[in-house]
Amino acid sequence: MGLRKWLFAASYDRLTGPAEKWLAPYRQRTAGQTRGHTLEIAAGTGANLPFYPEEVSITIVEPNPHMARRLEHKARALGREVTVLPHAGESLPFPDATFDSVVTTLVLCSVQDLKASLRVVRRVIKPVGGFFFYKHVAAQGGWTLRFQNWIGPFWKFFWRWLSPAPRYRVGHSRSQIQPR
Repeated sequence: MGLRKWLFAASYDRLTGPAEKWLAPYRQRTAGQTRGHTLEIAAGTGANLPFYPEEVSITIVEPNPHMARRLEHKARALGREVTVLPHAGESLPFPDATFDSVVTTLVLCSVQDLKASLRVVRRVIKPVGGFFFYKHVAAQGGWTLRFQNWIGPFWKFFWRWLSPAPRYRVGHSRSQIQPR
């Protein structure tokens, strides 16, 4: 499993890099809107780091140690101080109502237990806090959907082979975190 985690971390930025110009507006609307003490769950190699406001205090949980090392290197290069902890989103070691903001981007499809992860988000976020996330979904048509259909089998093979977390067949639905 160690080799797979290393390969996944080593290749992640190269594979996702071409999409970053399209993802930047979404990163700005998630990480860029945070305030106060912020938690990012499964930050990968740190693609959201440039988008956080300067005054935000960032705590990151990243279960892949190879991703975490790349993230810490990126944070140093950006001059950002971050706390990185080796935890998964399903169980976090923080007291209730710790964070003003919680961020997840392109990760909710890969957590082992989505409902448990969302319960934890609800627990650790302050009652007036913000939960900022975005997910990838199928395009509604055109060349983007054709490209997604073409690359899907290759990406699925790559993701399942390299990623250590079990993957489940999921559909897309609308979810809400109910106020306390």
